[in-house]
Amino acid sequence: MLHFEVQLLKSAAIVALAVAVALAGRAVFDAVQRTAVATGTVTIQVLRNEPSSRIAAALVRARVIRSATAFSVLARLQLASRQFHAGTYHLTRHMTISRV
Repeated sequence: MLHFEVQLLKSAAIVALAVAVALAGRAVFDAVQRTAVATGTVTIQVLRNEPSSRIAAALVRARVIRSATAFSVLARLQLASRQFHAGTYHLTRHMTISRV
């Protein structure tokens, strides 16, 4: 029985570490994207079935985010790339990726 409890504790520690790494990664992405001044609003049009790479490129061109790669990576990590909805979005410039 003691062996089972040790294995259970090891598994719990691994899960806790994975959660901590994910949270730290998100904080790093946010820190990279953060700027001192967030000014201006932009309108982004997302088409039906538009790939996340195109959305990311449009966000970079509009200066909403700095890194298309960081946006795409975070979208994949959060599985959000399958959840983008077509529509018109009003955003501010220099947003963090997680706020987009």
